[in-house]
Amino acid sequence: MPDRAVRASAFVGLLFTAGLWFGGPEPVDARVVRLVGVPAPGWYEADDLAAAARAAGGTPARLASGPVVDGATVRLVAGWAVPERELAPVATRVFGGRVSLNRASQAELEGLPGIGPALAARIVAGRPYETVADVDRVKGVGPAKLRGIAPLVAP
Repeated sequence: MPDRAVRASAFVGLLFTAGLWFGGPEPVDARVVRLVGVPAPGWYEADDLAAAARAAGGTPARLASGPVVDGATVRLVAGWAVPERELAPVATRVFGGRVSLNRASQAELEGLPGIGPALAARIVAGRPYETVADVDRVKGVGPAKLRGIAPLVAP
């Protein structure tokens, strides 16, 4: 039995050494983005957005604002490729520009600056809030964080 283990170890070492000697597959350095606003939305290589747009069934697009990072969502609109940047949760843009501390989902709260999953969960657990200042009682929300989110939230 020990002989078999020694041979297996030697074989694994040989494979490892061969991999180092001959090298493995070269890493691919391509940006991949999610294209939306096209007949076939999905993930495409973004090194040539015009070709990616054609492959997705859209018209060739020019980049409206850049840069496009790996894993980003890019919306194709009227021949333009517009990277979507999540600056605030959807509720902020749709409902008068403020996120409701009492009604927002945990994911929407995580979109606020400086609010991660754990803090968002504590904010949800601390409901209800009569005023924005009431969120100060949540562990992790101090005066500085409250000043940062106050313009973006409502009770």
